[in-house]
Amino acid sequence: MDKSKDVFITIQSELNYTSNDKYYAWTVVYIMILSGLGFLLLIALGTYCRMVYVYNSHANQRKVVKQEMFKIKSNEYERFLMQENE
Repeated sequence: MDKSKDVFITIQSELNYTSNDKYYAWTVVYIMILSGLGFLLLIALGTYCRMVYVYNSHANQRKVVKQEMFKIKSNEYERFLMQENE
């Protein structure tokens, strides 16, 4: 065999990825969407805390009114019993 006629080929492959700023634009869009959702979450938490505070304050007011009504009813009942005993 005559090796002088052998051909040696070296192939070099190079692959370049270019995004053309497409990924940067989508990153900005996703950051804007996530920050908007985070802002809405903060608003929802704030309104929830306000609702709980208002509910508890009204519940405390109703509790005080109920206790006052119970005192009035018990005093009326005592007066009724005293009138019956006289």
